[in-house]
Amino acid sequence: MEKSIISETSFPSFPAVVTELLQYITKEGASAKGAEDIIKKDPALTAEILRLANAPLYGKGRINNIRHAVAFLGLKTLKYLAITVAVTGVFSKMEILANQTGFDFIDFWSHSLRIAAISQQIAQQISYQDTEEAFIAGLLHDLGRLILVRNYPQKYTKVIESVVKEEVKSFESVEKEIIGITHSEIGAKLLEYWNLPSAYIDVARFHHQPFIELKTTLTQIVHLAHNLQALYLLPPSNRPFATEMILREVQTYWELDQESLNEILKTAECQVKAIAQHLGISFEKTETKMKMPFSQQAEILAKLLVFQNIWSDLKDFSLKGIFSQVSKALALAFGIRNMLYFLFDEKNSILKEVVIEVRKTPIIIKKGDLVWEAIRQKRIVSFSELKNKGFLTIDSITNHFPKGFIILPLWSGEEVLGAILLDISLDKKVASLLNFVAEEIATKIKIHFLSKEREFLLEERERFKDAYKNSLKKLIELEKRLAAIETAGALSHKLNQSLTIIRAKIELLLQKISDKKAEPIIKEELESILKEGEKMSEFVKKILELKEYKTKPYLNGVEILDIT
Repeated sequence: MEKSIISETSFPSFPAVVTELLQYITKEGASAKGAEDIIKKDPALTAEILRLANAPLYGKGRINNIRHAVAFLGLKTLKYLAITVAVTGVFSKMEILANQTGFDFIDFWSHSLRIAAISQQIAQQISYQDTEEAFIAGLLHDLGRLILVRNYPQKYTKVIESVVKEEVKSFESVEKEIIGITHSEIGAKLLEYWNLPSAYIDVARFHHQPFIELKTTLTQIVHLAHNLQALYLLPPSNRPFATEMILREVQTYWELDQESLNEILKTAECQVKAIAQHLGISFEKTETKMKMPFSQQAEILAKLLVFQNIWSDLKDFSLKGIFSQVSKALALAFGIRNMLYFLFDEKNSILKEVVIEVRKTPIIIKKGDLVWEAIRQKRIVSFSELKNKGFLTIDSITNHFPKGFIILPLWSGEEVLGAILLDISLDKKVASLLNFVAEEIATKIKIHFLSKEREFLLEERERFKDAYKNSLKKLIELEKRLAAIETAGALSHKLNQSLTIIRAKIELLLQKISDKKAEPIIKEELESILKEGEKMSEFVKKILELKEYKTKPYLNGVEILDIT
């Protein structure tokens, strides 16, 4: 039955040139020239890539041929750009059909974006080799639902009604019951039909299977993303137990804990909100209409992927490394070439420029400057807006940006970190994405400072640990010396007491000896005893002057004073 359903199902076509391009890019030795030759076969794709590369977010008029566009974007970015453009194009064609059946396209779009964002964050957390691949896999995983809506609109309406009516049933089981095939099975067939990489096909087919049965890391990532997203649908009282079950399932494979799961969800939700805001989509129940044409949504989503692709490659978390990567990402995603970075110097209450290249003395911005006003307002604002309100800035900044600039305040919670000045005009679409960019940059800067603080504290801990060890060693030495001195004192007292008595009695005996013959012998022996007594006195004297000592093991591992 499943085979007959698949044979009856109509699949939307996927651009053949995009398929060829994807296969070429994955080959070893792929080049911009080779990619250019493939793209040129499809005039529509050529025009789309050139349009995207020359759109306002990239910088007008900079790209005038495909080879330049490919070199500018890079093969990896081009790969995800091509997939996103092609797939979102298919989405847009299905939108009308979905709405006619009562299928909640907003809910589907929200779910797809959330799974994509959570998958990407999981991939970063577990150091998966390609975080953008995880994002795309999450975006594509449920396309089968749209295929079922497209081919079986009346039946899928019954599926939705049945799932809503019987909350315990899953979409998969009801789809199988009513249509005879699940969205996972038909989604995998769709991606096979499109000749997309097998990794994406596996994700579409198996993401609902038990975690332990999954064969690829990418499928495990999307499966976990699904489970984490499902936590939001549970009553709050059930979430701790569900979270514990999720952790128990994945901890055999990855080092994840409650804190890391919370961080994944928090970061992903911020990412989804930024993307949704920029695409003009509201996921609120009270407002379920799209504010932006779908073609524009597809274009901007592709641009977001370009920015995320560059930004996710950040490996050098020094300030220079962070801002160098920011420059690259902003240049590719927005076409910005002129920018200044400032960090807050708390000690001197100034903003100090971060100079990436050794070229000049850093610019200093003191309190009262219009840049500080933008920071105070905690929003992206243009130079012209603040200037019109009477705020001024220093000449070195106006000379750097003769045509004006915008200011991105960098905050981490309630802590001001600095600001970025960009040579770009401000509109609502750009502002919404730049808010996301500013949050990403601020997070990385805060991580840098926390890492530095941690390094300092670790060094201080080691320093204090060494000082403690030295102090403890000295204390032990002093205690041992004190014990030795006390022992010597006790010995001295006892020995001196006995020696005094011995000497007194010997002297008395010497006086009383009357036997003239025995006298020399006795006297000699007594004098010998006196000499031994003097030796003992000398020994006591040395003990009293003891400064260095040794110990040696005795019974049961006890250390005793070695006075030999």
